[in-house]
Amino acid sequence: MKNLANAASTSNAHTTGKKPSRRSGDAGGTVATLTFIALLAVAAGLLGYMVAIR
Repeated sequence: MKNLANAASTSNAHTTGKKPSRRSGDAGGTVATLTFIALLAVAAGLLGYMVAIR
């Protein structure tokens, strides 16, 4: 019976209205997008630099 009581109490833990403590949003996707934009900016700047020197 002790295991049954533990199972019942853990299954109700998610219905108490409290959100689990985890990161909100898509943090990995945001970092990847910002990295991609930064790399594009560096590539465009390098291309502009190479054209300007010519």
